[in-house]
Amino acid sequence: MTHAITAAEAAVALAEGRAVVLPTDTVYGLGVAVGPAVDPAELFRLKGRDEGKPVAWLVADPADLDRYGVDAPAYACDLAARLWPGALTLVVRASDAVPPAFRSEAGTIGLRMPASDDALALIRAAGVPLAVTSANPAGEPAPRRAEDVDETLAAACAGVLGGAGAAGGTASTVVDCTGPAPVILREGPLAAAVRACAAQHAATRAEGLAADGAQHASADAGCASAGDAASALAAPVRTPLGFLSADGSTPVHAVLWEPPAVASGDRPRGIVQIVHGMAEHIDRYEGFAAFLVSHGFVVCGHDHLGHGGTAPDPASRGLIDPAAGADALVADVGGLRALVAGRYEGDVPYFLFGHSMGSLVLRVYLASHAAGLAGAIICGTAHRPVVVSKAGNLLARAIVALRGADARSNLLHSLADGSYSHQVDDPRTPFDWLTRDQSEVDAFIADEASGFMFSAGAYAALTDLAFRAALPRTFAAVPHDLPVLFIAGDADPVGDAGRGVARAAQSMEAAGVADVSLKLYEGMRHEILNEIGREEVYQDVLAWLDARL
Repeated sequence: MTHAITAAEAAVALAEGRAVVLPTDTVYGLGVAVGPAVDPAELFRLKGRDEGKPVAWLVADPADLDRYGVDAPAYACDLAARLWPGALTLVVRASDAVPPAFRSEAGTIGLRMPASDDALALIRAAGVPLAVTSANPAGEPAPRRAEDVDETLAAACAGVLGGAGAAGGTASTVVDCTGPAPVILREGPLAAAVRACAAQHAATRAEGLAADGAQHASADAGCASAGDAASALAAPVRTPLGFLSADGSTPVHAVLWEPPAVASGDRPRGIVQIVHGMAEHIDRYEGFAAFLVSHGFVVCGHDHLGHGGTAPDPASRGLIDPAAGADALVADVGGLRALVAGRYEGDVPYFLFGHSMGSLVLRVYLASHAAGLAGAIICGTAHRPVVVSKAGNLLARAIVALRGADARSNLLHSLADGSYSHQVDDPRTPFDWLTRDQSEVDAFIADEASGFMFSAGAYAALTDLAFRAALPRTFAAVPHDLPVLFIAGDADPVGDAGRGVARAAQSMEAAGVADVSLKLYEGMRHEILNEIGREEVYQDVLAWLDARL
């Protein structure tokens, strides 16, 4: 192994503020000692990665959760006690002991105690936590063995500390511990154990509250009753659903996420139906759904025609019959709404959340089917002049006429979203416009059910939706008493860097809708639910929902 160093040499290099490559229990890491290194800039430089994404710290003791985190909830302490050392990163609010340069934009820090004797010995020798990221150049696979470390990277840092190797080879489970219940941000190897611990903690908490006759949970649980404590901390109950599409022939795949107490018969606080975007699927929203479920909401969503489990086979992804087209996409929202609303007694507040293409579907849906809704959230929407969308629709239908509805057109693809990556400086991949979080971009690319090309028939449906959504009469038909929230990143090319989103919100307000809110998130790109700093978005959505119950 070239550029090999001993543990003693690694400790000296860390004390000098230099970066070293070290073994962990997941993958080989590139780290600096916090203190001698005043920020993680050296790590970004060595990896060739843009600054901005937080770097987790490796710590040597479960007590470090309280040292470097502030107001860590009881469930976080329980997870650390049970699963540390191990492949578990806990994201907590950073204490004053964490320099600002190492905190996320939301003021959090990720902490992990690795199950690696070599890593723990090095942390203890340094006497401070190590800020560690995977030891690979940006865009390359993370190494599991010392000999797999990129030669250029190894030569540029202080050296490579050999060891037992990275037996796991899988990135850690990441859990957001900033709210009243744990939210899994990345599954990793310990996700099942996290859910089991959370459920046990919730049950114990609920028993204690019942024994004491308590009416309110303490701040670390953030729940209103013993039943709420159990439902908030336990894993969502996931139930597959199905119904016949409005196209008259296609079975639609859908998912319902419920708090355990609701699945057992309790009444939910509210229902949030998610309408997903183009070339993805509803399971990509599981983390967001789990967050809302932890606060007592039922969450549901379906895969559009030509998407996810609704597509009969992988070759059918991206195919939408233009004869059904936009009308079926819109009507299927109502199909799931009727199915889910009918499961619960009483008038449960029902909200719709539409992202990207789903936001266009939602905007058209609201013009004719908004009666009875408690509110709508329009996320990452587009708002182009109607003449542009009409021209795109005519082109798509011309290609359908010439080549058939199932034909894939590079011209249509490049006109629709092929230019988005060019609006990002030095893109690493064609999908960097989605989010600054490179791990999320990589996960999207690796997901066989995401990122596929639309057919000409599907583009005909999409451009029809964009055309209808931008019409003045569509805005005018939205009930004036319906609360509507527009959210997007101000660096999202789909929404014209926020300008198109603002125009859509202004058009709705001008049409007479009284409760219209708009928030643009600085620096965020298209998928704000998968962005760096997504915690802020989650909390803002929750606060908006809570205010309208």
